[in-house]
Amino acid sequence: MFGHQKDVSVVSYAPKKNKVVILMTNLHHDDKINSATEDQKKPEIIIFFNSTKVRLDVDELCGSYNVSRNSKRWVMTIYYGMLNIAAVNVNIIFRENQGEDTKRTDFIRNLDLA
Repeated sequence: MFGHQKDVSVVSYAPKKNKVVILMTNLHHDDKINSATEDQKKPEIIIFFNSTKVRLDVDELCGSYNVSRNSKRWVMTIYYGMLNIAAVNVNIIFRENQGEDTKRTDFIRNLDLA
């Protein structure tokens, strides 16, 4: 299923029963199906995403050094989750720009001290 607006397209694709993949993009503005995957009817947006994604599991990286604290307030839970994801993103950008391969835990400790 496809959804299109002026600048954004959304695709919902079910590769297996009870599994749904939803992607949002601003690069693709059509509902083309890849001819090589005719039997699976895989959209071009999914093919492009799979070819350009990096094997990176943000949840796994957040779990290795988690800044979350127990809280009964849902706002704080969302805030800590955003801090975890932001720290992962900043670490990736830092490594790409500096060419240094520092451990995430060391990076976050140094980030805290800065």
